Amino acid sequence: MEHPLIRIDKNIAHNIDLFINIDIISNEDKALIKSLIYYFCFSRQTDLFGFGTLDPRRFAAALNYNEGYLRKRHPNPLQLQKLTAEEKKFLYEQEKRNPASKIFDSYLENALYILHTTALRFSRTAKEVIFENNTTKYTNISKAYILLPELITTTVKGKGSPKIFYTYDINENFITNLSLYFLKFSKEALITLRRAGLDDLYLYLKNFKEILQEKSKTSTKIDEIDRSLNFNHLCKIARIPLQKKDGSEFKNPRDIKQKLIDAFDSINEQTDLKFRVEWVKSNPNTRWKYLPLFFFEDETIGMKFAHNISRRQERITIFKENLKYELLNCFKQHNNERTEQCMIEWLKSDRNIAEKELAFRTAQYKTFGKIHHNIDKMTKAWLISLPKEIINSLQDYLMSKNTRSATSDWYNEMYSM
Repeated sequence: MEHPLIRIDKNIAHNIDLFINIDIISNEDKALIKSLIYYFCFSRQTDLFGFGTLDPRRFAAALNYNEGYLRKRHPNPLQLQKLTAEEKKFLYEQEKRNPASKIFDSYLENALYILHTTALRFSRTAKEVIFENNTTKYTNISKAYILLPELITTTVKGKGSPKIFYTYDINENFITNLSLYFLKFSKEALITLRRAGLDDLYLYLKNFKEILQEKSKTSTKIDEIDRSLNFNHLCKIARIPLQKKDGSEFKNPRDIKQKLIDAFDSINEQTDLKFRVEWVKSNPNTRWKYLPLFFFEDETIGMKFAHNISRRQERITIFKENLKYELLNCFKQHNNERTEQCMIEWLKSDRNIAEKELAFRTAQYKTFGKIHHNIDKMTKAWLISLPKEIINSLQDYLMSKNTRSATSDWYNEMYSM
């Protein structure tokens, strides 16, 4: 079965080796932090009612982690670093008296705490999306942000051990980029490559492929596009040491090159990313004799029309996703019982028409960075198309072909934006 690709903020992939630039945490913690970020992306695009609440069991299943490992107490959690033994003892006693005074000391909780208290920093050029004069623009940014501005722990008691859930909010820049400045990745590929330490390299090369695609669209001399990447940097991302543990150099640099070639082969064999590498002689002043040049499959889009169709279809998919969340937010404001069936009945009803119209307009703006000139007619046509018959699920309604065909006027206009 082919798994759909998940969208992630491109700034993460472009800064994959730098955005968690914290010396006091281990590589093991950084790997778990990245997995949490991937899960937030996955949950956003697959779990309407579940997004915003982290269930450790579902996270473990989705990203192939052992639940026992996630619950295990961390030997040096960030929250307790720089505290004396007496201060730590006081905090644990306080937690016993008041569960709201939570100590984030398991491996999973420590990773969440870092995302809640420590900013992600983008050392390389990062971008954010802005809207000006009804158009989408990208601006360079150098600022950092806290990914989880809100993090709340909830304990649910029942049969057996109490279950702990984590309610969170995601930074708005990150959410916006999932619609307008994103890179698509395979969750299954990341899980497979994580065991070999090649998940960062996979994302980095996927991003480089898109960089080359953008250059090929604007360059008049495609043969002169720089396809090379720094050898040392690739080794760092692939976690290939350039020195022995004692700090001495490896006797044969070709061994390091072969490890990098093996890493490329693994990604080609185990993921959706396909490419070949040509090694050319590099500058005599550089340490490495050969420079890797990358040529990706489907990098040059020969059929521009087909490519544009694919991009428009993707826009519609993103629009539907944004519409779901705008409608959900509207539904929550006017309903105490928050279940999928209640939301379906609310959608089919004549209640809160103005709010539903606003949700449609907002979703369009968040998807395209502009409002269609015929928005009033499109909104009315969409409202009329809300299904009157019984439907099995919200997913069926939002993605069904029947809904699309019944709303051909507004859908086709949206499709052509």
